[in-house]
Amino acid sequence: MGKKNDDNNEFNPVEYLEAMAAELGVGVVKSSSNPEVLKDEIGRTCNILHMLYSGFLEAGFSEEQAWELIKLSLNKN
Repeated sequence: MGKKNDDNNEFNPVEYLEAMAAELGVGVVKSSSNPEVLKDEIGRTCNILHMLYSGFLEAGFSEEQAWELIKLSLNKN
């Protein structure tokens, strides 16, 4: 999930989060905030979500179960 930037082979956190949103069935609304601050926040969020997802997989959950657990973790209702 997530792509490497074609220009310099770097991880693109925006594409990573968009892919996660699509997988989770969530719409994406882009912010007009400061791009550098937003990039830092997205990077931190991606790292946290990746660690959470990887942790579920390492604990023995399937990919589907890991996504369901992430959905439950992020549900604010």
